[in-house]
Amino acid sequence: MRYAYLLLLLIASVQGVIAQSTGKISYTISNGLQIAGVDGTNPVIYDNDYLMETPEDAFLWLKAHNGEVNLVGNINTRDMYGCESGNCSFNHDYTFSDWTNTYKAVTEMGLKNIPAPVKGAGEALTKPSSGRIEDTQYYVSEGSEVILREARKASPSKPLLVLIGGNPTSVANAYLKDPSIADRI
Repeated sequence: MRYAYLLLLLIASVQGVIAQSTGKISYTISNGLQIAGVDGTNPVIYDNDYLMETPEDAFLWLKAHNGEVNLVGNINTRDMYGCESGNCSFNHDYTFSDWTNTYKAVTEMGLKNIPAPVKGAGEALTKPSSGRIEDTQYYVSEGSEVILREARKASPSKPLLVLIGGNPTSVANAYLKDPSIADRI
């Protein structure tokens, strides 16, 4: 169920960005949802706060191992729950260690085509006093740099897909640093 929810969220996000840049997104519903320019060759980044809470990471890593998904990045963005009150509930080093330990285990078992995990955003964005999104202070992380690098290689007709299982702060930081990537994600 969560995977379906994430897919619908991704579709809505992609549709919103493409609609802003082109006015329309082309898709068909035949043997599943088919979005124009999206297939197994698109670059994919997986960004989540926790690993193993849902099956999408294992599913995606197995698809990448089998060459069915072009997985170009694994990002662990901090869970920001409670951070707005100054009491972040979850330690980023702890959640990242889950990622690195799991990555080590699956690669030792022989899985291939899985990029090593990197840390994404570790702090929440703050609304600027101007209220303008463009004035938001962004934070650079390895994760936002992976997104920037891969988005710059992508195109509106063959976009980078970012599957997000937590908050989208790493993507937001990448966008704030370089807004030109918006129509390529």
